[in-house]
Amino acid sequence: MNVTENMPYPKKHKYDYSETKAIAEKYVLDANSENFRTVALRPSMIWGPGDYKFIPSVIESVKNGKFMLIDHGLKPKSTTHVNNLIFGIELAIQNGKGGNAYFINDGEKNSLKYFLELILKEKGLELPNKSMSSKLALMLAFVFEGIYKITKKDTKPPITEME
Repeated sequence: MNVTENMPYPKKHKYDYSETKAIAEKYVLDANSENFRTVALRPSMIWGPGDYKFIPSVIESVKNGKFMLIDHGLKPKSTTHVNNLIFGIELAIQNGKGGNAYFINDGEKNSLKYFLELILKEKGLELPNKSMSSKLALMLAFVFEGIYKITKKDTKPPITEME
């Protein structure tokens, strides 16, 4: 949120996922040449038809009474509808300057709560008014991730540090 493509990479990444994405992006952008144009695209939280992960898991959690927002869901969240992603890809192919990175998003700054309320309303569901603090969520994620790692469970913990 509120950053441009010109911002430097963080000196230290909080997650391996973010670090490996940054490393891969650098390789792609460094491969740009006169004979081989490369660009990097940075969509945020992709959603829309065909989503089999994020929205369906939220819907299932809401239906099962297990969904809870973090800090009331008020943190700003940038999203990218799949149609906007496709449009961004087309623009990058047609007009993107080689060696550059481009953010792609829906152009709106909303909270996660607002976004989920709209999605759930379309499904005839209401967003629960349950919330926990980010500090408690991080502590629980740490505990659950540790238990799942030690017990070598194949399933995903109910809460993780990244989600």
